[in-house]
Amino acid sequence: MGVRLAVSFAAGFASVITPCVLPLVPGYLSAISSVEAGRLGERGTMRRVVVGSVPFILGFTVVFVVGLGSVVWLADALRLSKGGFAYWWRSHLDSVWNHHVHGPVRFWSHDGPDEDVLRALAERRFDDLPRLAPTLQDQQQQLADELPAALAHLRAVHSAYWDPHWRRDHRSPGRYPEHHLWEAVQG
Repeated sequence: MGVRLAVSFAAGFASVITPCVLPLVPGYLSAISSVEAGRLGERGTMRRVVVGSVPFILGFTVVFVVGLGSVVWLADALRLSKGGFAYWWRSHLDSVWNHHVHGPVRFWSHDGPDEDVLRALAERRFDDLPRLAPTLQDQQQQLADELPAALAHLRAVHSAYWDPHWRRDHRSPGRYPEHHLWEAVQG
């Protein structure tokens, strides 16, 4: 953590002293402290510049560090990043039904929307919907085909789980490495 903070500080400092930004500093300090840019080097103006700049810098820091940190914490606490529904990506080569999805209804195809299905959905006639139901033999074959892939993915996530580089690459606000392990277990 200390190394990251030092590197971040150095990068920020380097960005301020670049030739394209450095000439802006006197005008910036003048605007914050209400001291004319031509008087910045005079005796007695340093106190006024510091008194005007420090609260601005601290306020800016508080807003971005505490403000954004609390927003990320709140989104995570409210589980806003979790989504209100479950979704699974399936290849167009695989059947839609699987161990999570039972009796799906096709309402769109290459020919466009199925108007009868959409009308039945709009009128809430759910019993009239044509459901895709696999045979027992199809289900067993699909499970036999998918089990090795799911097991290989679970083993890959399990073996990389404690690697600090993998954990860093698989972490984002509201998303933790544990989610990848959980999703691998759930298939």
